[in-house]
Amino acid sequence: MVPVAELSGPADAVLMSERALVQLATRQHGLVTTQQAAQLGFDRGSVTSAVAKGRWRRAGIGVLALGATPATLHQRTLAAVLSIGEAWASHSTAARVWGWEVRHARVEVIVPGGRKVERRNVRVHRSTRLDPEDVALADGIPVTSPARTLIDLSGRITVDELATCLDTALRRRQATIDAVDAMVIATQATYGRRPRVLSDLVELRRCAGPAESPLEARVLRVLTQAGVPLPTCQHRITVGVKEYRLDMAWVDAQVFSEADGFEHHESRKAFDADRHRTNHLAAAGWTGVHLTSAFSDDEIVEAVRNVLALAARPGRSQEGTATR
Repeated sequence: MVPVAELSGPADAVLMSERALVQLATRQHGLVTTQQAAQLGFDRGSVTSAVAKGRWRRAGIGVLALGATPATLHQRTLAAVLSIGEAWASHSTAARVWGWEVRHARVEVIVPGGRKVERRNVRVHRSTRLDPEDVALADGIPVTSPARTLIDLSGRITVDELATCLDTALRRRQATIDAVDAMVIATQATYGRRPRVLSDLVELRRCAGPAESPLEARVLRVLTQAGVPLPTCQHRITVGVKEYRLDMAWVDAQVFSEADGFEHHESRKAFDADRHRTNHLAAAGWTGVHLTSAFSDDEIVEAVRNVLALAARPGRSQEGTATR
């Protein structure tokens, strides 16, 4: 950056203004508004010239992007928010901003209910309730809060997908069970929202903890529906001098289950380490039940029931010490 004291003419002033504009854009995913550009000394003619030369490009009504920056989802989302003003990324777009895996087609934003606004390739939702707990800032983007996002998604994605989003938010500490529960209580069931479904998932995790994979979330759901005792998720246990974290554990029965799949054993070393771990746990009196995503719901229930029944027999050793 050229020191202010060394700026001696119009060319230097333009250089300083353009550098300030670039610095601002760097903090906004490569974006600035035309109003921000004007405040830094760029009139309409300067903007038109910069766009014509390819230094900038138009990213929306009243929004410019540095020409070399990629049009990422985050940039397109913030461009829509800046273009509309008093808007927040919402629904599937908010989920992606928070880093959750959901299907996404086009940018979605939400605005206060009294506003009527349209933007090309942007789906605009209106809401009569946008309280402070409904909105947040994530990666520099105004967005609905994790709890509000979960509510808004509850009627448009499957239960298993919703459970995965909830688990991700809880594991990353983006939301708490109490915050999601409060949002559920404040929300009435309407088209596109199923607060009761989210409430059931929250209560399940209040007892078992958040799942770490879609398979674990599915296991929790089908066991609940079948009336089978629920495990504790991500249970830590010490066996001898080794500490293990079990994906799912029925602690009193000394039964554990791991999420089995090809992606969990990408190398021979990982495969062998997993077998050593299983043998060590078995020697300490723990019984493993292997579940994969290929199992049907009925097969999951049957496998868990059978192993829990087997583990109920008397005379089993209990060398493992829970650390959770």
